[in-house]
Parts: sequence; structure tokens; C-alpha cells
Amino acid sequence: MLPRIVGVGVTPLSQGAAGAAAPTPTALILQALRLALADAGGGATSASRGLQLSDLDGLIALPSLMGSEQFMMAHAVAGAAGLFEARQGRRTIVRTLDVGGAGPVAALLMAARMVAHEGCGSVAVVAGDTPGSATLEEFLARADAACRLPGPEPLTRAAATPALASRASRSGGLAGGSGSSKSADTSGGGGSGVAAAADQWTVPSPVIPNLYDVIARWQMARHGVTREQLAMVASLMTLQASRHPLALQRRPRTVKQVLSSRQVAPVATALECAKRVDGAAAIIVASPAFARQHGLPEARAVEVLGGGEASGPPVPPADITDTMYASAAQAAAAAFADAGVAPGQVHYWSLYDCFPVCFIRALEAVGLAPEGGGGRYVERAYKAAASGDGGAAARAGGEGQHGLQALPPQDFPINTHGGLLGLGAPWEVPAMHGIAEAVSQLRGDAGDRQVPGARRALVYGNGGILSASAVAILGRCNAPSAKL
Repeated sequence: MLPRIVGVGVTPLSQGAAGAAAPTPTALILQALRLALADAGGGATSASRGLQLSDLDGLIALPSLMGSEQFMMAHAVAGAAGLFEARQGRRTIVRTLDVGGAGPVAALLMAARMVAHEGCGSVAVVAGDTPGSATLEEFLARADAACRLPGPEPLTRAAATPALASRASRSGGLAGGSGSSKSADTSGGGGSGVAAAADQWTVPSPVIPNLYDVIARWQMARHGVTREQLAMVASLMTLQASRHPLALQRRPRTVKQVLSSRQVAPVATALECAKRVDGAAAIIVASPAFARQHGLPEARAVEVLGGGEASGPPVPPADITDTMYASAAQAAAAAFADAGVAPGQVHYWSLYDCFPVCFIRALEAVGLAPEGGGGRYVERAYKAAASGDGGAAARAGGEGQHGLQALPPQDFPINTHGGLLGLGAPWEVPAMHGIAEAVSQLRGDAGDRQVPGARRALVYGNGGILSASAVAILGRCNAPSAKL
């Protein structure tokens, strides 16, 4: 019998209100934890009391960017929650895990190991942050500082190679817009551009978009990904998010709108950067024995069938190779082997999409598209959305005036919540949203986002600049599994 997810809690998302005091990451985390404990008992409609804080044998927390708790985050959260007092001296394991955006999935796998091998009956995984309430300048100051490494690495040399320069020039050139924006931008993109040159060894602000931009341009030169295909990813994610109840933006963005938004890097605009929002999420992982002992409904449980992790370089080197960024494919292969399932046996996919190139590479890594075929996969999906009923509705002047129609979930069973580009990104929380959406799909309560008959799901989290990959494969508790 496998460890299982028995509770999920997700707070509403926000981008801060003028004049209102911003919530702290810890306050949001505690709210999500309370929601997850209640959900373990069957949710708001259940007569069960759910779980209590004292029922938790362990807690794993991910670091926040905007909070003041910079040291041993999990202990700070556990202390604020009153976990140690509630446990009354019983053995409790509290851990902080930092592998960037891969953290929620890696923490899920760690929690499963704690349940299976370390004597824990139940473990909470929590994450929360408030970049949406920060000014753009404050957010960029922290985000840039968080990912700068010491030493003059030739990070932009790849951008100046003839092949990359030639292809990029046909897609808008290597130079981004100059100057710093002080607008209330909701992306993590920032306002500075970069003119790449062979003798430019530093990465300008915004650091993260510019580093991903190096990989995007390599993907364009090596595998023929087009500028429009990158923009299609962002458009599709806003289309997916339009059906999610937590989405702050319900109106999908077209490729034209994506490409015409403010440029933040040579081949990236503001609408191709993960959307800054405030939010938190929590999950509860438990053993089957614990679930039975506490009367938790098995019909809502989702098993952790298997998982895998792998790592890559912290920043793009001067010369990128095909094997250098293989961690997502390696983690996926390990997860499939651990779970005893093949890609064709997965029905729903939560794939990390902090930037379009991450999503395109993820499609290839998990087996949805062949190597080099991720861009074409995206283009086919976008054309299907553009040629559906949305076009007719636009011509009639009714709903769908953007000319796009959300694809049936069974036709595009990926990121039905909208991912980072559509739903939003509270720093290291987003893969937790991916887990929550996968659980909803496997429980069968995703509403108009539901993938019919979904029994297994894959969740992928990415940390750093494709530097850490974690993949988990989940299964409906009463579904047949190759491992059992």
C-alpha cells in the first residue's frame, strides 16, 4: 500500500490592493494548512472533523522570497502554527527543502518517503509567498539577488553565436527594450532588456527572464522552435486558466497580444513571464493505516505511485549541448520506472511553465512530444483552439471575441488550471498548484476542466534555470496500478 495525498488546501490568489496591508507568506501558509487539514476529512460538505494540527508527524516547508523567515523556514512555520505545542512532546520531523520551483514535487516525494520509511503517519507540505503585493522594483531586487552566482561566467556568449544571432534577428532581434519600467506589471519580467555581445559576461536585470532567454534562443536554433510557438504557450495557458475559479484574469490572450506586450528579454515579453501573485498551498500525505485510523474517505485519496529527481547546471554555460539540460527527461524516466507505468498510461499532466521554453522542453521530456517537437505540438493545439467555436463566436460578436475557444480537456489534458503563465506564480508555490489540479482531476471534481476517466496524473516541477527537476506520478486510489 502506497503513501497517499489525503488533503489539499489552496488559498485565493491576489495581486495586492492599493493601501491594503500585504499578507505575510507565513499567514497565507497557515491558511492553506488549515484548508488542507479540513479537506482531509472530506471537505466543507463532509460531517468529518478532518485532521487536527496535532495529527501531523511531520512538516516540510519551501522557502519564500518575500518573507522575513530566511532561516529554517519550516521551523518558523511550525512555530507560528503551534505544531510543537500541539504535539506535546511527541516525535516530530520538520524540514526545509530548497530546490526552487521543483520544491513542491520534491517535497511531495520526500513526504512519501517519510511516511513509507521514517515512521510518520502524516506529513504536511506547505509553501506560500507574496510577490504580487510587492512593487516590481522590490520583487526584482530580491529575485535578481536570489539567482546571481559569484564569478564572471560567460552567460551570454551563446546568444552571440552566428546561428543564434541569425535566427533571433529574424524573430525580433537580440536587443530588448531599454529602460526600467515602474508600472504595476504583474509579470516577473521586469523592465530592462539586453543587447547580447560576445564580450558581455554579466546578466542584466531581470536576471531570470534573461537566463531563460539564452535557452529559448538555443532551442530556436537547435530545434527550429519559432518565436510564434513560444508566444502560443503563453496564450494557451491563459486559455486554460479562463475556466479555473481562482484565476484573476479570465480573458485569454492571443499570440498577437503576447508578442506586442512589453519586451523584457530578446525573445521574451512580459506576458511570457510567470505572473506574480500572492498565494499559498498545502497538501497532506498519509499512510493507508493512518487514513483508516482517522476515518479519512478513501474515495478522495490519491496515491503517490512513484517519482524521480535529477539536476543540471545552475546557469546556462557558454556552450549549451543537447545533454546539458536533460534533468527533466531523466527525472521523468526515473518516475515512470518507479511507478511502473508508461507515458501512454497517464491521463493528465501538470507541467511547469515559468517561461514558454520550459513548457516546450517539458512536453518532450515526459514523452508527449518527440525531441525537438515540442514547438510543433504547441502550434497544433493553438491552431485547434483558434479554429474552434471561438472564431465563430468572435464573428458573431459574442463570447470568445478573442478568437480562441478553450479545448476540451480530453483533447488538451495539460495544465487545466493555467499553470504559471495563466493562473499565477507565488514564487516556489506553482508546482503545488499543479499537484492540487492533478488531485482534482483524479478525484473527478475538476468541473468543466475535468479530463474524463482520469486515473493517473504526472506532475513536473522545475527549479532554477532548468537546474532541478522533480516528477511525481499519482494515481486514483481505487485505480489499478502496475506496482500493486
